[in-house]
Amino acid sequence: LALAHNGNLTNARDLRARLLARGTGLSSESDSELLAQLLALPVSILEHLAFRDNPLTPSRAPSSTPTPD
Repeated sequence: LALAHNGNLTNARDLRARLLARGTGLSSESDSELLAQLLALPVSILEHLAFRDNPLTPSRAPSSTPTPD
């Protein structure tokens, strides 16, 4: 698995705090490390860490299934 990341996570501070609160060890301040740690988590934990006010959380993400007109 390779991870390429170019940019900054706008919610990195909140994600870092949530990961640290659940005991995830972080060894750097990089956003790429946050992404790698998030990829290693089970989906059930990711759902718990999700920001409920984010319009792209799974419950409100756009459907990939076309709807009839």
